[in-house]
Amino acid sequence: MLELALILGVGALVAMFLWADRQRRLYPGSLEDTYGRDAEDDRRELFAARAALTALEGERRNEVERADAAVARAKAAYSERVRHAQAAVTHITSFQARGSLVRSLGDVHLYDQAVVVDGTTVPLAGIDVTVQRLETERNRLCMTFVNRADWAVHAYEVPEIAEVEIRAFATQVISQATIAPQEAAARQERLDAARAELDKVKADDDAVRKAKAARAAVTRSHRADPRIPAARQALDDRQDAWEDRTGQRPPDQYPAP
Repeated sequence: MLELALILGVGALVAMFLWADRQRRLYPGSLEDTYGRDAEDDRRELFAARAALTALEGERRNEVERADAAVARAKAAYSERVRHAQAAVTHITSFQARGSLVRSLGDVHLYDQAVVVDGTTVPLAGIDVTVQRLETERNRLCMTFVNRADWAVHAYEVPEIAEVEIRAFATQVISQATIAPQEAAARQERLDAARAELDKVKADDDAVRKAKAARAAVTRSHRADPRIPAARQALDDRQDAWEDRTGQRPPDQYPAP
């Protein structure tokens, strides 16, 4: 109990010291000016003037912060819509040359617009594929891809894969080449639609413009609002009166330590 009483007593002393220090900062002058009854009305009026100005400035600050936050949210939402629409365009464009993967055989990869042979891309337009056996005793096959556009030859020695599977893959390459133009046209239509959607999304910035307009309206209303200048003047008058009384000018707010 004694320890508790000591703790409470020390706490009370600390609180009293802090209050006294605060009073000296807010109401500078003699001890009578800071604590006495004669200056009590002046202190009360000074406190009220400070509180009125602080409340109005806090209200204005909150309005600005809310308007700024609305602008930030509108910009973020707009950027996200643009990013999403741009991603759709990028996704289609990234597959424009090769298209989507259809099938792989070893290191040969068939896409709907090209075949990739050991890392070399061969367009399907005008392609010819032959399968031939290498040395009989080795029992290995070679696939040869020729694009008649440039007559470049790309040969690939197939690893240990069944001949029927290799020939089926070669047939699928030729079949895919016949439908590649239609798939390319369909992809171009999707790309055109995605680009049109991107342009539409970029142009639709109404929410951002409205939020900015609301923010500007807040600024205009603050400039036309006479309350803060009046509160500022009222506090100045009380500070002038206190300074005339004590020779020291009290602060607008509680000074930082």
